[in-house]
Amino acid sequence: MARPIADDALARIAADTGDRPETRVRLRQAGVEPDGTLAVVVLRASGVADPADTAHTVLLDALVGTGPAAVGVLGGDAVAVVAVPGRADTPDPVEVVLGAVHRLGPGLAGGRLSAGVSRPSTAEALSGALAEAGHAAGLAASRVGPVTSVRAGEITSHVALLAGVPDDVRRGFAAQVLGPVLDHDARSGTGLVETLEVFLDESGSWNRTAARLHLHVNTVRYRIGRVAELTGRDPSSFTDRVDLYLALRSR
Repeated sequence: MARPIADDALARIAADTGDRPETRVRLRQAGVEPDGTLAVVVLRASGVADPADTAHTVLLDALVGTGPAAVGVLGGDAVAVVAVPGRADTPDPVEVVLGAVHRLGPGLAGGRLSAGVSRPSTAEALSGALAEAGHAAGLAASRVGPVTSVRAGEITSHVALLAGVPDDVRRGFAAQVLGPVLDHDARSGTGLVETLEVFLDESGSWNRTAARLHLHVNTVRYRIGRVAELTGRDPSSFTDRVDLYLALRSR
């Protein structure tokens, strides 16, 4: 029963409800105390027949003897929420886990393991920690070797910044900035959010945005103009563009 409970807890965390009482109950039932300091470990397998189950098995083996943890599967990755003791004389369980993964990895016979680790977190910021660990695992997967790992301290991007912000604060910021746009899309299905995402990803290029979305440039200009009207922020302004980008990543 432990894995279904852990899977449910992880799904709740991914849905930005890591701070809710029911999520705390699930974490406790899965084997980790939510009121302490926590870290998220994401383990991704590739080149094997069943990547999710393989990563889950390896992660369970790596965690033996390290202390309390909730271990499940989310989106094809094995994920562990690990209790991190605050005492300096206690071994870091994350270091122990990473060491074990590096020892176990060569036994996959051609498969690869990529591990990502978040910064220490509280239950209130677990959704951000999960995103941070997933980003770290993706970075690890881009490196060469049968077993690679990245800790959050190696990431210097907005992901690290947002991971340390409590989930309710991130959600509130996203709702404040993008709420009118999301409501407009829900009512009319005009695709303003998607257009904004591509527009920012293309560094504000009208033509590249239009090409990616298979739209006329004038349609892109109209949609971005509506975003500006609804949010009160000008996507052509660097400062406002940062606000919009962070709001999109905070949802």
